[in-house]
Amino acid sequence: SNTVDGKPIYYWIDHQDMQVPSNAGYVALRDCRNITVEGLELENNGQGILLYNVTDSEIRSNNMTNIADGIWLYESFNNTLSGNNIVNSDDLTYGGNGIKVYDSSNNTIVGNNITNSPDFGVWLVDSFNNTLSGNNITPRNLPVTRGLQLEGSSNNTLFENSITNSGDYGVWLKYSSYNKFYHNKFKDNKKQVK
Repeated sequence: SNTVDGKPIYYWIDHQDMQVPSNAGYVALRDCRNITVEGLELENNGQGILLYNVTDSEIRSNNMTNIADGIWLYESFNNTLSGNNIVNSDDLTYGGNGIKVYDSSNNTIVGNNITNSPDFGVWLVDSFNNTLSGNNITPRNLPVTRGLQLEGSSNNTLFENSITNSGDYGVWLKYSSYNKFYHNKFKDNKKQVK
């Protein structure tokens, strides 16, 4: 019975081999496998899409606007996030990310456009063996914003990403090692890498 701007909230537990309906206003998936989330228009919410213990699923070609956090992955594996457009809310001075990946591995994050994030464009925490490629990341130019933050995350591959306009660092590595970076573009960041 709950809605976001008149659109239904889809909170699925233990679903598999399904596609989220196109009228969704918010999506949360838990303990799901082989779910497709495609072509949604999500706006005016704290989060756009949340995945918790989700595997083998695709999140693609969704538009998220005026939100605090775009896509969150928690303890999720072998998923693909592709072609999503994420625009964080103008009302947030601090506290918003484009994509957050927490304790998750073997995910592919490719061809997403992330703009206006007041914290981090993409934030990997305790996550391993993920691939990020072809993403365009333009956070809001605030003193704390970073394009990519890797925290306790290793053995990830990041290539052909464009990171511009970060108010702090384009890439920040904290307790992270054995990550591969190549053919990335850094422009107009206060500092490129730490």
